[in-house]
Amino acid sequence: MLKFIFLDRNAISCIKENLAGKKPDPEMLKRLRKLRQFDKESFIVSPMLSIIEGQIGKREDEEQKLNTIKVESAAVSDFFLHARTDSGFIEVAANEIANIFSENIEGNWVGYIDFLKVIQEMLYQSISKANRPKYKSDILQLAKKNNIPLAHPIVICCLAVLYGNNDVRSILKPKKNIAEDSKNKAAYNALNDILLISRLGHIQAVFNKYGNGRVVVEFLTFDKGLEFFLKKTKIIDIKLNDDGEVFITAISSQEFFPDLNESSHIALFDELREKS
Repeated sequence: MLKFIFLDRNAISCIKENLAGKKPDPEMLKRLRKLRQFDKESFIVSPMLSIIEGQIGKREDEEQKLNTIKVESAAVSDFFLHARTDSGFIEVAANEIANIFSENIEGNWVGYIDFLKVIQEMLYQSISKANRPKYKSDILQLAKKNNIPLAHPIVICCLAVLYGNNDVRSILKPKKNIAEDSKNKAAYNALNDILLISRLGHIQAVFNKYGNGRVVVEFLTFDKGLEFFLKKTKIIDIKLNDDGEVFITAISSQEFFPDLNESSHIALFDELREKS
């Protein structure tokens, strides 16, 4: 069984700082030790998901994407001495990869970004229990306005914040009265984190179909909020059709909603199904 480890942007940043000779503080040492655990022949390590996100907090053009590919693939191949990496393939196919990921984005990208930009100010502070029904209704209406399914992870994350989840709050980073550029960057970063569920699921589906179940996909991040989100979102079914489309069924545990008891958690998802 092979384990394919995809690195988050913060893991890549740690590697680049180490290679540049930065003196590590205790937190950096902890991260480096974690990264070294994967420096074994049984692992394949990839910067691809970090490359897709990019280095500048917004969509990269082809030239910027080529630079990201050059920097991050080299960093991974230089850092890992024993683990296999896909840096060689990425570097050989750099032009094709840059073209693909600078020109193509997930469907309804603009709708997702517009939704998150409004949410940032809507949820910038904790909402009182008395006001939560109204805010929940506003979130669901906003999702429908932007053609986002009510059970989409983006909507679930917003509802999680509404019901007291500070781990997920750290992904959305909602703030009030921030500059448009900062608002766009925050929405872009949050969206890339949330879409990791579908991106990782898509990769796993390809390996399931063509790798005979011999490859397991994992993701390494040092972001505690993102780690919580990925661990508590359980993918229960992945299907890849002949056209390359992936259909993912996932569930969010009750831990996503700290202020809801079991019956309220069930009622919330019943409501999402009824209104979808």
